[in-house]
Amino acid sequence: MSAKAALRRVLSGDYSGARAIHRLVRDEEVAAQVTTDFLRRPAVASQVRAEDKVRVVEEFTRDDDVATEVTTNILRRPTVARRAMADDTTRFLVHEAQHHNDEESREAFHRDAPVAPTIRRLERSIEFIELVGAFHALVTTAGRIVPRLRDRTLSDEERAVIHENVARVKATLEWVEHAVDTGEVDLETELERLIRGE
Repeated sequence: MSAKAALRRVLSGDYSGARAIHRLVRDEEVAAQVTTDFLRRPAVASQVRAEDKVRVVEEFTRDDDVATEVTTNILRRPTVARRAMADDTTRFLVHEAQHHNDEESREAFHRDAPVAPTIRRLERSIEFIELVGAFHALVTTAGRIVPRLRDRTLSDEERAVIHENVARVKATLEWVEHAVDTGEVDLETELERLIRGE
């Protein structure tokens, strides 16, 4: 029986409500229209369990364009954005995406902007100064703090934390030396995990 025939039977009183709805929504076009109409009703949406709402949202956002628009709109809600960013994986992925977008913008600028050669020279100078400044800050800070440890006994846990961070610093310095000598800045997986403290 077609959806239209089922609808006619409902209107004539020949079908029960629930049975009629099941028959009607077998037609995908009718189901889509009915679902859209139901989801516009706050009273109906409030009856749907949270896990079912999550499943529906995931189903409706399989398309990347739809997912992008929905995510953008949802993250404009401060409470939602704060709670989402409390998740370590979400925060990491957002930062990765920001970094990727920044790199793409930078590459486009360096490729297309008339002043790009001048900016590149300045950036190289700034990066050099920042790197030297980072070394200076580390040496200065360590030189100020380490002497204060005289006659102080650190706990096993404190020593473990310091050794772990020293290992990260050593790995980072080796990476910097390699990048400076070869121009290769990619991190190996193991080194990347160590530097990130994973």
